[in-house]
Amino acid sequence: MRDFTPWLYKKWEEHYYELLDYLQNRFDVYGKIINPLEKHGVPTFPIFLLLLFLIALTIANLVPGLATTGFTLTVQNAAGEPLGNIAVTVYDGGTVLSTATSANGTAFFAMLPARKFSFVAGASNRSFDLSHRSTAILVVK
Repeated sequence: MRDFTPWLYKKWEEHYYELLDYLQNRFDVYGKIINPLEKHGVPTFPIFLLLLFLIALTIANLVPGLATTGFTLTVQNAAGEPLGNIAVTVYDGGTVLSTATSANGTAFFAMLPARKFSFVAGASNRSFDLSHRSTAILVVK
């Protein structure tokens, strides 16, 4: 059975050099960029893959709905004491997630899209914009 990873790497590297050959017809990419880097021991293909990954990551963070955030919610009473085992629900019209607070009054929601969500904890009802906050405190009266 053939190992898939080296085969995939070689295929992508082959396409990378095809792209460089295409660019070479318009600009001396080998003479100005590739050869000088590789002459100094800098492998250009892994750097190219890293740049593609960083570009994809940047695009994912710029496109609304693709960026995600973790959110910690603390539920306290009016005296500031943490409230454990309180049902907490987060929703935005499409996404609905529920959990209960731990003994120290915290509830954690992972991988939420970075946009405005509403939280319900016990009898309290508040809204928070997750694109700007990472922690909120709900006071249940």
